[in-house]
Amino acid sequence: MAPAIAHFLVGASLLLAGTIPFTLRGDIDREDTLLVVPLGGIWGIVPDFHHIAPVGRDTLYAFHNSAWVEVFALHYTLDRTTIRLLYHESVFAAIALFTISVAVVWLTGRIRDSGITVQEPYHRVVASAGATLLAAGFATLVLGVSLSIQQLLPAIAALHGETGVLAGGLFVLLYGFGFGICEALGLEWLLSETALRVPLRAGTAAAGGGGVVWLGGVVVGIPILGGGTIPLLHWGALVSLVLYGGVFGSVYAAVRGAFL
Repeated sequence: MAPAIAHFLVGASLLLAGTIPFTLRGDIDREDTLLVVPLGGIWGIVPDFHHIAPVGRDTLYAFHNSAWVEVFALHYTLDRTTIRLLYHESVFAAIALFTISVAVVWLTGRIRDSGITVQEPYHRVVASAGATLLAAGFATLVLGVSLSIQQLLPAIAALHGETGVLAGGLFVLLYGFGFGICEALGLEWLLSETALRVPLRAGTAAAGGGGVVWLGGVVVGIPILGGGTIPLLHWGALVSLVLYGGVFGSVYAAVRGAFL
């Protein structure tokens, strides 16, 4: 398993990053985000409770070894053999991730306090680019977790002639940010400025876009380009892409609406 401090810091970093859209919209103060750090850290190490549990250790250990613990701040991925072998590297990477998260949360608070608004066309481009980057990051994380739970990352790597979970994760990362650009352009084209302030409306529209990606890319595109079997042609992949779209649209609207 990865070091406990790595699990703690990754959990704290991810939950802390999750406050960014709320900080930009003015719904949460930077001081309140301090509470998120220990909560996120505990979230990240919950699966390791079997080490100190007074009873039911075998049951808890079996749960710890299941792919479902991926929802606890990528716990399953961090405990993979490849990561375990990088003991010191994983600790320093977790420290770096936490430091970056703190810096970004601090910066977003300063941006909110400055009262920046979209007044000129180029302001809209900058705001949309920032919202796209942040929303794609959150949505890609959700997509990767969903696919990891379903053990589909090796299948994704195989589609590109590669092997291994890490290769599949890299392709998910690339596709996630690529899809984000398409989703952002679609939302800007379909929705009005008013609608872009409403996470529910944008999230619903983008979730529909995830379904379109599944239908056009997975069901139609892969057979045409690859001509082989389609590991992602099942409902789990559809759910993953719809989740991606829903998260992307919601975060995009929250961040984009902060500058309207």
